Amino acid sequence: FDGTFAAALTETDEPQVLILHTHGSEAYADTEGYRSTSPEENMVRIGREIADYLNAAGIPAVHDTTLHDETLGYDYSYSQAAKSISAYLEQYPTIRMVIDVHRDAVEDASGRQKAMSTLVGEESYAQLLLVMGTDLSGQAHPNWQNNLSFAMKLQAYLKQDYPNLVRQTSLRSSRYNEHLTPFSILLEVGSAGNTQTEALRSATYFAQKLSELLKEISKSDN
Repeated sequence: FDGTFAAALTETDEPQVLILHTHGSEAYADTEGYRSTSPEENMVRIGREIADYLNAAGIPAVHDTTLHDETLGYDYSYSQAAKSISAYLEQYPTIRMVIDVHRDAVEDASGRQKAMSTLVGEESYAQLLLVMGTDLSGQAHPNWQNNLSFAMKLQAYLKQDYPNLVRQTSLRSSRYNEHLTPFSILLEVGSAGNTQTEALRSATYFAQKLSELLKEISKSDN
């Protein structure tokens, strides 16, 4: 991993980060059925929190609110998301990072949705999980190790203040569209058993630490 991406943040006002949702209808425990098409209840609300923070911090970001799991159904969500990513890359060639924001689903022994939470002071936060793809499925993903290198730096940064807020990075055989840009991550913000309030707290923290990391890399590279 090098600082070329972060350094570019100081050189242009054009979008550098794309935030989108392959499974945008995912929602939390305070929504019936853990799914919703409402952008105030589903992952779009979490993505908006991240995008707004990054833009306010001087990191140009765009937020795609398409519910890719609703267009042709859940089975086609990644192919639909890939089309959206490609369209954004054509419109904004400056985009070098894609953050695909999801929430996890974890069941307890009784089959109920479990909250993945940790306390920060007296407040409950949804735990974060970085899911990183590889080429082990046989699909081309020549830059997956570069993506993983950045993700590991980001995880270490996220753990600086609250070590229990971040779960161990999950390395998968699928590529999750992370082959389309050199700094891509799939971010799970809590699980279905969490509340949206917990997820929003963690989304804000994630955006804060991401912006701090990118600016630190930019300074060290200049």
